[in-house]
Amino acid sequence: MDYVFTGFRQVEAIRHYGFEGIASDRSRTKYNVQADMALLRKYAIALQDVPLLCRRFLQEREGNDDLVSVMMNEDAMRKYADARTALLEDAARKRKQHRTPLSNKIGQAWRGERIESPKAPA
Repeated sequence: MDYVFTGFRQVEAIRHYGFEGIASDRSRTKYNVQADMALLRKYAIALQDVPLLCRRFLQEREGNDDLVSVMMNEDAMRKYADARTALLEDAARKRKQHRTPLSNKIGQAWRGERIESPKAPA
């Protein structure tokens, strides 16, 4: 099933994200995923990431079509935050480290003494 984001609305501290599920026979079902703003802040999840996180949440629970309105649980948010932290740590580890020079005389070859060319007779 494909899920298309249709919008959101906020009621107090709960944000409701609307999706339309499109089945293989092109039938459409409306879904509502609710996210608690306090939990989003707790796990430092950016608001622009939440629609994709909700879509992933719907895809993981696919097959439970009896619930068209569901609250995203804290485990899903924690799982996302842990995966994001692992990716950031991996990227930091892979980042190229500054290499120290092998010698303190780097650049001496081209900065050394000049050899003056013989002057042409006048």
